[in-house]
Amino acid sequence: MLHHFLLTRFALRLWQTDKNGRPIDYRVWLAERFALFERYTLPSVLSLDDQRFTWILLVERTRDERVMTSLREKMESYKQLSPAILPIYIREGHGGSFCKIFSEVVSHCLAERHAAVGDICLTTYLDNDDTLRHDYSSVIRRVATESFQPYTFISFDYGLQYFTDIGLATRIYYPNNHFMTLMEPVKASGRVRTCYGYGSHFLLAENYGRDIVRHIDSRDTPMWIEIVHGHNVDNDVKMTLHTRIMTDSTYLSRHFGLQGITLLYRFSTVIRFVVRALQQIVRRLSDKITRR
Repeated sequence: MLHHFLLTRFALRLWQTDKNGRPIDYRVWLAERFALFERYTLPSVLSLDDQRFTWILLVERTRDERVMTSLREKMESYKQLSPAILPIYIREGHGGSFCKIFSEVVSHCLAERHAAVGDICLTTYLDNDDTLRHDYSSVIRRVATESFQPYTFISFDYGLQYFTDIGLATRIYYPNNHFMTLMEPVKASGRVRTCYGYGSHFLLAENYGRDIVRHIDSRDTPMWIEIVHGHNVDNDVKMTLHTRIMTDSTYLSRHFGLQGITLLYRFSTVIRFVVRALQQIVRRLSDKITRR
């Protein structure tokens, strides 16, 4: 038996400043988060061809009654769209304990389903502003069923970046990405670690050895999109020798369920992308110098 969970930190107050060092206004951030989630993440998950998963949305409570009411109303509206959606509310100030909380929630779900020892549990990272390809869930099930490797992450190494401000998408190579799925067996204790239980996805190979990640070359079928927008805490241009600008204007709608998005491929757009990439390099260098 295979049990699949998408794990999303929907509204956790984990950062105080954005990628440009500006203080984050929580109300503004949350409003933007709703808009991004409903524009990109939600439609992509609803369009997945295999809906046999549970989508856990972790929500941190707030003493601001108006904000809390808005959060609850939004969660209820999302639940109406899909029975797979499971909002979990946690105490204010406990957002940093998301690793432990995800483990507890998934373990509880498995117990409720009477999951048997030896069943396969899959847990997938999914940020609240990113997307999955329409066949992500079916492909991940097939990979796990055909070649199950306990306590191993599956990484589709190629995905896309979509830049909302310039309407351009690039295919990128990102082997330590935040769209990986952990395979682990259900044990007699019923406890599972989940993908968040291993710390940063950046450091998996460094901390646990290269064999902890099974890399799949997905360059012909990018399996995810990192949405790059003005309110990202950290994400920006990832430029490597594998980077390719997407020229198919309908690619996102056909493969990711994102309607009304036309990719732009003009000289002016490419120039703006190159300028942005150079600005990213300067920012990274500045950060390193400042830390020193």
